[in-house]
Amino acid sequence: MKNIKDLVLTAIEEKLLTNSFRSVSIDSIAKELHISKRTIYETFESKESIFEMAVDRYQQKIINYANTVAAKIQSGEISFTDGMYDLIKYFSERTMFNNELLALLPEKTKKIDQKKKKIFMKFYKLAVQEGIIRKEINKEVYFMIVRCCALAMRDSNLRQDCNFTNMNSIISDFMNIINLGILTDKGKKIYCKHNYK
Repeated sequence: MKNIKDLVLTAIEEKLLTNSFRSVSIDSIAKELHISKRTIYETFESKESIFEMAVDRYQQKIINYANTVAAKIQSGEISFTDGMYDLIKYFSERTMFNNELLALLPEKTKKIDQKKKKIFMKFYKLAVQEGIIRKEINKEVYFMIVRCCALAMRDSNLRQDCNFTNMNSIISDFMNIINLGILTDKGKKIYCKHNYK
């Protein structure tokens, strides 16, 4: 059987996927795990310390998942496009880290963002090496676009406003637009003629 620390952190992580930090109570976690609240507080200093540890675990899971996807791409087990789809889906389905986290743990949020950027740059470099992405593309701008879109996909109000019901179709459309563009051949000729640089 898992130890109390792992059980509590797993339960907190699962709750935070669909609930805000403030709405997750230690009482509900204790009840769900059939342990006393006192047992939880004998293991953790505070609700905040549980949340911090959950963030640390989340960060490690991101790194592990990204490394697994990168290895599958490099081995030829999956295509780069499928790997990016999987990664974006993985990030966008984990909504526990939002503005509330930024306010509560600004340093942790900053570190998570840095790790995500490092992961993105690893995939960008892999795509350039594989000849999938043009090397002259500004990787910082590309990262900003992907990051903003991934954050928007996690916003349930925005998804509702845009009448998006299926996360898979949103990610597919996003991947098509970001990777294939929106311009027809005629549109590309007009765009190139104006040279917006």
